[in-house]
Amino acid sequence: MVRRWTFIERCVACGSQFDETGGSLDLTDHWNVTKDRFHLTCCNKCKTWLLNPRPAPEEMARFYQGDFLYTPPVGRVSFIGRVASRVQSWNLASEVNWVCRELPARGRYLDYSAGTGQILAAVAQRRPDASVSATEYSEAYRPMIEQRVPNITVYPNLESLPGGDRFDVISAFGVLEHVEEPLELLRAFRARLTPNGKILISIPNPGSVQAWVFGRRWYNWLAPRHFQMMPRQAFLDFAQGANLQVTSEQHFFLRSAPSSLALSMFPGLDPLLPSTNVKHLAYAMLFAASLPFELAFAKVKASSFMGFALKKLGD
Repeated sequence: MVRRWTFIERCVACGSQFDETGGSLDLTDHWNVTKDRFHLTCCNKCKTWLLNPRPAPEEMARFYQGDFLYTPPVGRVSFIGRVASRVQSWNLASEVNWVCRELPARGRYLDYSAGTGQILAAVAQRRPDASVSATEYSEAYRPMIEQRVPNITVYPNLESLPGGDRFDVISAFGVLEHVEEPLELLRAFRARLTPNGKILISIPNPGSVQAWVFGRRWYNWLAPRHFQMMPRQAFLDFAQGANLQVTSEQHFFLRSAPSSLALSMFPGLDPLLPSTNVKHLAYAMLFAASLPFELAFAKVKASSFMGFALKKLGD
């Protein structure tokens, strides 16, 4: 099969032309969908890491297929499986609490790229006064969201939403690093905000202690699915380019920070891959042991994931 690659010459975060002087990494696919090697280049101006070259858009779908990932069994579930499911719902607390804090009474909430709808369903349960909406590219995931959240219509993208829809909160958790044109996406979000609306973004932090310690073994590189990884200052400058202002920051996410530390050490324990109860238990113990470290890193804004609340800057 012939591979098609797309080369970029300028940094998507700051727009500067980059070369190899900022640093580079060669990585393989953690989930072994392909044996290809992928190259990351660090922008020598803003220190954003960029996948370059990257698979052409028509090739990217195969890296998001679910048939190589773990699928929970249908029917009777083991005790460990039930505990794992409950823990997973608890792990969403960082995102769910954040949305509920920012969402005004009877507000309108859009979860962009909502996945299987776990966060959206938790927000809808906590805030029955709110109106919730979702977008999700995956045709397989859209029915899951509609099953979790009654009376919701899930749209494939922003463009398919009714033209007049505006939202008090738009969330994009772990999304921006996956898109080819992140500036265009932020501007599209801005156009969908109410006058006092907020955008909640979470992204991996390549300036984290984890990234420094593990180097090319850091789990969150996740090549080739992550196109760009912006450090904190690069994102703050980038947001201004979208005419947005950061109103607050969050530097600890329960489901992602300890997870990436555990999986950087032992990637074979990844719960998204086919596994056993013993591996699930080992992963859970390592996850718990990683918690205090990531809480400490978050205090100095050096945890593996970081979040930003954004509002319109001017009109």
